[in-house]
Amino acid sequence: MDAVVTGHIGRKSTGVLKDAGIRILQGASGSVRDAVRMYREGGLTEI
Repeated sequence: MDAVVTGHIGRKSTGVLKDAGIRILQGASGSVRDAVRMYREGGLTEI
């Protein structure tokens, strides 16, 4: 796994994923289809 797409994420989860080298893309909402569209359109924030 290279990245996680999420609406919200906690501090501990962020640390664990970052330590593992996994990108976190935040700001997704709605369906999976909506989240993919937001990703493709640059509507998610990498933290």
